[in-house]
Amino acid sequence: MKVLSSRLTSVFKFFLPSFGFVFILGINLIVWLKSDIPTVVSIDSLRILFGSLLIGSILVWLLLFSRLKRIETDGKDITISNYFKTYKYSVESIASLETQNLGLYKMGRITLHQTGKFGKKNSFILSKKYDAIINQYNLNHL
Repeated sequence: MKVLSSRLTSVFKFFLPSFGFVFILGINLIVWLKSDIPTVVSIDSLRILFGSLLIGSILVWLLLFSRLKRIETDGKDITISNYFKTYKYSVESIASLETQNLGLYKMGRITLHQTGKFGKKNSFILSKKYDAIINQYNLNHL
């Protein structure tokens, strides 16, 4: 099996949110539990600011990064995984395979003919070997 998705998928899906969540939660605990912190602004303003930052970062993760999937292929089948569950689909069940350049990295989207276990559209960050793998297995028609 050749991996079409980048290792950045797991970084954006698990590692950055984990470390960011722990860091922002730690700051929130300090601001909420210690009321005698010398600050330039009021402690209530800091509580609102860091509480909003925590909620906002969770929403960004849920809307953008939690949908990323790991995609693999062997030429006959495409395997889609959310790192906990893995499902295999035949190449014939794929309606389209689209790519989009976002500057620092490229995103891919697999659209299935019928709704799969993770939905009809599955997004992933493209591996640097993506084009070579697509050409190797002759998946250019998707």
